[in-house]
Amino acid sequence: MGRELVCSARGFPKLTRLVLRNLPNLVKWRVEEHSMHVLSHLMIRNCLKLKELPEGIKFLHSLEELRVEVMPQDFYERLKVVNGAKYSIVVNID
Repeated sequence: MGRELVCSARGFPKLTRLVLRNLPNLVKWRVEEHSMHVLSHLMIRNCLKLKELPEGIKFLHSLEELRVEVMPQDFYERLKVVNGAKYSIVVNID
């Protein structure tokens, strides 16, 4: 895995669960509109260079649960703003 992950439009049309775990080089994640449109569960764990959720997470209308574990403090701080202001998903932070 490189520094950037791009989920292209119409990519992963049947994906319901995604786990991003132990990706030490991941700095940026981009989610384009119409990608992963049935994704319901997302887990992000131990991706220590990833500083924030992608802006395109707003396109994941089927997302029911976001689980975040072992991430940098600034990721958690940004997540509080995202969860409080923009999205109505269940967030589990461990």
